[in-house]
Amino acid sequence: MHDLMTGYFVPNSVDKNNNMGASFASSINVINGGLECGKGFGTDKVKKRGEYFLKWLNFFNMPAQGDLDCGNQPSQWPAGSTSDIKMYYDKDWSGGNKCKLVTW
Repeated sequence: MHDLMTGYFVPNSVDKNNNMGASFASSINVINGGLECGKGFGTDKVKKRGEYFLKWLNFFNMPAQGDLDCGNQPSQWPAGSTSDIKMYYDKDWSGGNKCKLVTW
């Protein structure tokens, strides 16, 4: 989420093919995914959130950039996406004091 809103997120080909980029729409996908994204454009909650974001930008004299609606994105970040990184560890219960990467 931080990287999306600060410009550090660089979409790869999987992201681009799924209409996911450094945008407000993708931040909605991070937070609410399948609850609001991938359902076509203009769902009430997404539309209102985009309108509020535009008002916030206007208040601070900041330009709007990128998509505001995640209706054309999948309901979750796809495998192979830039955000598809393994970064969580758990105890490796096979013995010893080892850890292993997990996907949850």
